Amino acid sequence: MRWLVERAALDGSTCLGADVLAAALRGVGVADPAPGAQLAFESGRVAAFAEERRFGHVEWAEREEQVAEALHGLLLDGGDQAVLVVDAPRGTDPESVVTPLVSTVEHGGGRVARTRPDRLVEQLPVIAEADLVVVTRADLLGLAAAGRLADSLRPDARLVLVGDPGLPPAAGPGQVLLDVVRSGAVPVLAAPEVDEADPFALLVRSLRQGVLPSLDPAQRSVVVTPAADPEQAVRRAAQLVISSVPRVFGVQAADTLVLAPRADGHTGAVALGAALDEAKVEVRTCAEAAGRPAEAIVLVLGAEAGGTLTRDLVIGAATEARQHLSVVHQAGPALAEAVATRPHRVRHTRLADLLSHP
Repeated sequence: MRWLVERAALDGSTCLGADVLAAALRGVGVADPAPGAQLAFESGRVAAFAEERRFGHVEWAEREEQVAEALHGLLLDGGDQAVLVVDAPRGTDPESVVTPLVSTVEHGGGRVARTRPDRLVEQLPVIAEADLVVVTRADLLGLAAAGRLADSLRPDARLVLVGDPGLPPAAGPGQVLLDVVRSGAVPVLAAPEVDEADPFALLVRSLRQGVLPSLDPAQRSVVVTPAADPEQAVRRAAQLVISSVPRVFGVQAADTLVLAPRADGHTGAVALGAALDEAKVEVRTCAEAAGRPAEAIVLVLGAEAGGTLTRDLVIGAATEARQHLSVVHQAGPALAEAVATRPHRVRHTRLADLLSHP
């Protein structure tokens, strides 16, 4: 059973339902999973949640409970405004929400700490002394980092998480910001929209509503190009990196990022990296590139990625592109369907439930 929850953790889940585990075990010839489940629990290899009929990964289950306990403590001590989420997709002004909160604390003689998930460790001593902690790009906050943050917060501190829950969750198990929002346990404030002319902001706004918009052919900032087969998708990506993007935008390969949902496959990151080796362009999976802006981004969606195609992959690319975004896809109508019906790849987690039911 341990290998099942560990495999689920690789896909971002912290737990699995008992029915799912039982079906998986029956598939490998284990007719009665109960004795094995009991042994795994008693030996400490899996965590069991009997009332929920779920089993979890020991480490990540503890992290979720740690984060939930810390947030509950803040809410109990400071009321329902002690923890806030500022929903801040591209094209919004989160500072107009955060600045008054910061000013109130500072004018009262309090201390404020601002951080990002990638700077959290080095700033923990400052966070430990702060009355208000503001975490920007909180969509990149993984469970491990959230656990360290929870350990560092003063019991009477206030916490503001600023980010876009429509973006892909951080790499690794869990989906901290998304679960905090889904829990309904804390207020969520929408950052006001700005810069109506930004094509990337307009794209993100439409995608978050589940709509893949029609694009004006006259504008070149965002381009969606279909491909008939994997070979054509790879050729088109190479053409964009080597020729089209440098010519139109003056962005060279070194400042371009090529993304794929998966590493394997004919249009995966490995194959694209081999095909574009001479171009000296950075090729990554979408998960590896989270939070890494680039002047130009080429997102390649092959037909083989259909099972992993989700709305947040496109939102992520549109968020990080500075001058140009090309989506080269072999997905056909599946791209619009994914945008409409699959906001995120499913991750089975407990944090939202833990926050909803103290």
